[in-house]
Amino acid sequence: MPARPNIVVFDVVETLMSLEPLRSRFAAVGVPPELLERWFDRLLRDGMALTLAGDYEPFPRVAAAALHALTRGEISDDAVAHVLAGFAELPAHLDVEPAMRLLAEQDIRLVCLSNGAAQTTRDFLDRTGSV
Repeated sequence: MPARPNIVVFDVVETLMSLEPLRSRFAAVGVPPELLERWFDRLLRDGMALTLAGDYEPFPRVAAAALHALTRGEISDDAVAHVLAGFAELPAHLDVEPAMRLLAEQDIRLVCLSNGAAQTTRDFLDRTGSV
């Protein structure tokens, strides 16, 4: 039988946090909503590339650059800001709160890792009751 873990580490963006509501923000600024996954893939790729190159850029800057690249520069900075502002409202996936509650009841520590800002992660966890 596998050993019971003492700690579980979760990624936050798109593992705990649903990006689905950003789809309507894409549409609102004229970006096809079906490009959400492609944008997020590009964002992750670019963030990893920066890390592997020994460089760093804040999540919002990488996210904005990925959205500009995906739209071939046809999206305005205001439109990008509108899309990224949606991160402050993103919900947890439906199974997050029950899973975290179960782990907490079993005295298993939870850790969240994110390439986003620490405050955004704290706000998400507080807002969604995931802690």
